[in-house]
Amino acid sequence: MSSKVRWQHYLTGYGLLGLLRLSSWLPFEFSLKLGRALGWLIYYLVSSRRRICQTNVALCFPELNAAQQQALVKNSFKVQGQALIETAHAWYKPVDYWLTRVDTKGFELLAQAMQQQQGILLTCAHFGSLDLYGAIMANFCQFDLVQRDLNNPIVNARMQQARRRYGQPIQRRDSKAMIRALRAKRILFYAPDQDFGRKNSVFVDFFNIPTATLTATTRLASLGRAKVLFGFPHQTSWCYRMQVEDPQQIPSDNPEADARLYNEWLEAKIRQVPEQYLWQHRRFKTRPSQDEPRLY
Repeated sequence: MSSKVRWQHYLTGYGLLGLLRLSSWLPFEFSLKLGRALGWLIYYLVSSRRRICQTNVALCFPELNAAQQQALVKNSFKVQGQALIETAHAWYKPVDYWLTRVDTKGFELLAQAMQQQQGILLTCAHFGSLDLYGAIMANFCQFDLVQRDLNNPIVNARMQQARRRYGQPIQRRDSKAMIRALRAKRILFYAPDQDFGRKNSVFVDFFNIPTATLTATTRLASLGRAKVLFGFPHQTSWCYRMQVEDPQQIPSDNPEADARLYNEWLEAKIRQVPEQYLWQHRRFKTRPSQDEPRLY
């Protein structure tokens, strides 16, 4: 790493962390309004992410007219701006701060699996701030979480420090560490709903589009001898809710069927709160045939 890059990391890293720390001191509801305003600003300034989001919404919701699709895109950016502020509060506030703002459903499934001395693969997706829901869950259980390092080492170090209050962060390519955690009868929190290319993926429908979908859920659950539960983090009109469900059929001896079941479940949840999902990711980047035209 060159000195110039290192200097840039310090400048941008500490600058961003300073802003996040400041936002965590503001009254919570007021800071969320600022976050939504920030998302609105990003919508207009970051054209590349705006185009990705518009493409995803058009592909997944063809039944909406142009005005409805555009409204969903704008609301999505507002939610993502709010999620940044929620992440700041999650990093800098104690975990018990969230007890009065949270509703849980299905946590008895976690308790049952833990009583049966099973590891739990809590399979989630990118709704809002996952750090926020991590802080919420830390009031009820300890868990490990699969993550990708951030490009800025200063911000990444702060993220790691915050997340270690919940459990042990595990790099998303370290499958051996994930399996060890599951065999140690721990809860592993991970979100396999992004496009990581053809390797270890199958093409199954997601919003009626053949989509590269990871088969890691089946492999991790089988090798880790773990119980698979689905986690649906979302915001209601009055609280943050973490909802846990039991897919029952996973893992099976058919990774493609398991991936299809996950996509069907995820699509149903997205349709409940479409603006809360991360549409700014190139979910359909990898196509079944390399001869197909790119969607982005």
